[in-house]
Amino acid sequence: MRPHVTPIDGLLLLMTIFWGSNFSIVKVAISEFPAFAFNTIRMAIAAILFLGLLRFYREPLPRRSDWPTLAGLAIVGHFFYQLCFIEGIVRTSVSNSSLIL
Repeated sequence: MRPHVTPIDGLLLLMTIFWGSNFSIVKVAISEFPAFAFNTIRMAIAAILFLGLLRFYREPLPRRSDWPTLAGLAIVGHFFYQLCFIEGIVRTSVSNSSLIL
């Protein structure tokens, strides 16, 4: 019996392609830009796209009282991860970094 392929399967494949190509794209980009500047631009674009999605789906912004907690979580859980990710890509090959991660 042939397995049924759904649109979700296609989206999962697309996500895998994006995730896998991320290492090569970052390696090329940081050879052209300083690593910190590249990551700042990358995160700014992601934030703008995320806010656009919030508006599109009419989701409310988090309460102002939650912003300090969210900022702290973002710094610890995302900023430091990205800093280590970029630094790791600088110091090793793309294939090594993808295997390590």
